[in-house]
Amino acid sequence: MKLVNPHEVFKTGVSYETASASLRNKNQPVQYAVQFAYPSLQLSFMALEIYLKCLQLILLGRMETGHELHKLFRKLPDSHKAALSERWAKAHANSPYQKLPADVTKNMPKTLYDTLRHANFMHMHSRYPWERNGNQNVFIAQEVPKLLYEHILGLRPEWTLPLVDMPKVAS
Repeated sequence: MKLVNPHEVFKTGVSYETASASLRNKNQPVQYAVQFAYPSLQLSFMALEIYLKCLQLILLGRMETGHELHKLFRKLPDSHKAALSERWAKAHANSPYQKLPADVTKNMPKTLYDTLRHANFMHMHSRYPWERNGNQNVFIAQEVPKLLYEHILGLRPEWTLPLVDMPKVAS
């Protein structure tokens, strides 16, 4: 069995998230933001999966196979799941998504676990937005990678890498 270096896994996640953030650059014209929204989301999903696997390597010494985000999350130690869920709840309470009309947010996941569980479907629907009328709920998952990034850096502060336009998640 090949040994995987968690720092290399982390750097790969940073690459995907940086590319995603670059596509979401606030200084670009609106038509580009709209055009790049779903490709940016795909990159965020890749970063999210890679960060979850990185956390598994750091905390468990092994990385699960598979791509179902909620299942990867479930494998983390309870203390880390609780810490991440609590930070998500605080960040989600102040999220711009909370200001959207109720008809838009009624089916939006409320917990980190539910967001990850729904992200499997979101990943598919963001590739084929016409199948769900451009479901807006997919975009909330784009906030998860920076949460995982910050959690990993809390465990490995020496791994700090610059990210493009990655504001801190509220603590």
